[in-house]
Amino acid sequence: MTKLKELNNKNFEEIIKTIHSICGNIQRSKNVKKTNNSNSLDTESNYRDNIALILNSYPSPFEGLVNAEAQNNHGKTDIIINFLNNKKYVAECFVLKDNDSIPSRTKKKFNQLIYNITDDDDKISLILFVLKKKFEPITIFEKIKEVIKKQSIQGKLIDLQEKYKNKVWILTVKIKKYPELKLYIHICIYYFFYDVNYSECQKIKTKNKII
Repeated sequence: MTKLKELNNKNFEEIIKTIHSICGNIQRSKNVKKTNNSNSLDTESNYRDNIALILNSYPSPFEGLVNAEAQNNHGKTDIIINFLNNKKYVAECFVLKDNDSIPSRTKKKFNQLIYNITDDDDKISLILFVLKKKFEPITIFEKIKEVIKKQSIQGKLIDLQEKYKNKVWILTVKIKKYPELKLYIHICIYYFFYDVNYSECQKIKTKNKII
């Protein structure tokens, strides 16, 4: 296994682009969502593995470099890619359901992400799978942004870019835990709700047509 030379902006953009492509296709696949959402205990790991598997497969430039549920610093992180310049790309995934509090879920996952990086790991991701029936990506993003700002130096961001409309952003920030580190945080929000009632209704309609 040959490591890539460095985690730079080009490689980070490629990771973001690949994850966006994977998740965009999952959104269109009712069978993947049906299977992944069928057991609530495994939903997060199912989607994480979908992403990690494709990132780790040919023709991805990260083929053979991606690990899921891997140790880094204090604990295990969802997705990690190792590079030769001592930097690691680190990602945490989480599911948001109807009764979940966005700020509390985000704070827990962001703290976990920061706890599991070092002061070399400056390019990271929070990957959010929304299972709520009502999808409000901008509202969700604004609440995530506020959680991160509270952990930032002087309570503000250095920069904010929207990469894909209403789905993907990059926040640039310095946080209190690593005040010298300029951190690039990739935030992405994807709608993976599977409507069981609608699916059953469609089955009945199809059955009636056959009869």
